[in-house]
Amino acid sequence: MSLAVDACGGCGYIAFPARALCPICGSSEWRTTQTTTGVVEQLTVRDEVPIATVRSIDGPRIVARCDAHVAIGDEVHLDGDGGVPTASRIHS
Repeated sequence: MSLAVDACGGCGYIAFPARALCPICGSSEWRTTQTTTGVVEQLTVRDEVPIATVRSIDGPRIVARCDAHVAIGDEVHLDGDGGVPTASRIHS
């Protein structure tokens, strides 16, 4: 499981969603990399769909569709489902 994010070719800054220019160094060169996990910071429900704000292990916050068993503070796996970020609870 992983989610594609962009890393700046100039300074390594990780961005999600993609940006035209790096906010740190101004570079326009990006490479795709993967982020795998994060921690849930916020939760909400929209049209009966649970949505989490996840601070990824690589830094950026990612808004992702999640399963109903996710709680604030949970560590989650990040994935992409047809371009839509998803978060699922890591079972301990």
